[in-house]
Amino acid sequence: LGALLGTPLGTVAVDADNRVLLSTGSASRAADELAALSLTSPTGSVVTLEGGDLSAVRIPSPGLVIDRGPTEGTVAPATVILAIDTSVDNATTDALIRRQLALIGGTLLALLGLSVVVLRLGMLPLVRMARSADAIAAGSLTERLPTHRNGSEADLLAKAVNRAFDAQARAEATVRSLAADTS
Repeated sequence: LGALLGTPLGTVAVDADNRVLLSTGSASRAADELAALSLTSPTGSVVTLEGGDLSAVRIPSPGLVIDRGPTEGTVAPATVILAIDTSVDNATTDALIRRQLALIGGTLLALLGLSVVVLRLGMLPLVRMARSADAIAAGSLTERLPTHRNGSEADLLAKAVNRAFDAQARAEATVRSLAADTS
């Protein structure tokens, strides 16, 4: 069976005394370990060997005869152990996980960069307001906060502050006028 399906799949045939009769494919490198498996694992249960790179299952095979060719004759195993090398699958899975982590990390970095840009753009009206407020605090009576007539919260605040500055300017003009009239 292992010869038909290739090296990832392997078989070990074990006699009633737990001696290895033959081994093929990926099972050849761990034939003795797999033979010991036939003594310790329940029939049909999948076990993993060699750090997780070889999975195997024990199958009782009474009456099975395997022809090993004209020079070696036949063998009658009591148990056949099927094994499959999963190292290629494990490597593929590891590579896929690494790619996914890189993609997710890159996406998160791009989203972080985009968030910073959007936040900076959203703060521009406040930066302009701060500059105008500094000019007003320095004594400029004609400076007003920039408005954009877009109904945003920053625009509403700028309009309200500008109305307050206009009211203050009118009050100062009235006081100057009264002071000029009284003198």
